[in-house]
Amino acid sequence: MSPPVPNRFPYRDPVIKLSVLKKGERLTIPTKRTAVLNKWLDEPSAKLIQGCALSENSLVLWVEVPDAEIKTDDEVLAVDVGVNNLLSDSNGSHYGEEFKKIRDKIKRRKPGSKSRERAFRQRENLINRTVNQLPWGAINTTSPATSASRR
Repeated sequence: MSPPVPNRFPYRDPVIKLSVLKKGERLTIPTKRTAVLNKWLDEPSAKLIQGCALSENSLVLWVEVPDAEIKTDDEVLAVDVGVNNLLSDSNGSHYGEEFKKIRDKIKRRKPGSKSRERAFRQRENLINRTVNQLPWGAINTTSPATSASRR
């Protein structure tokens, strides 16, 4: 078991101060640090930002996390999801050319019918086959968790 990472602010629990309708008064809500808050604040350069979301039984604090560093030394393969071709990449290759045919087949089927369910399964199989055709060995992949979507 690895030793716990020291917290940058181990002694300070957040205190939320809200303005109220009466001038000059504030509502003060003391809180406790949670494991989730500690995890986000342990990220390098992470900081609490002004503002929160408050409901009857929960409080959500906002943490600003800087964007991850973009690697440019590896080959980049951009993939686009299309309407007629399921996937197209930045090298000009198209994958899943029969996607339009299956999409139109689903539109023609009666909702709730077995044939529509078969067409849905056919579409799922096409998607899985198409994703497996991508040149995974030639590219390095990055996790979406390392992008700006972590905020």
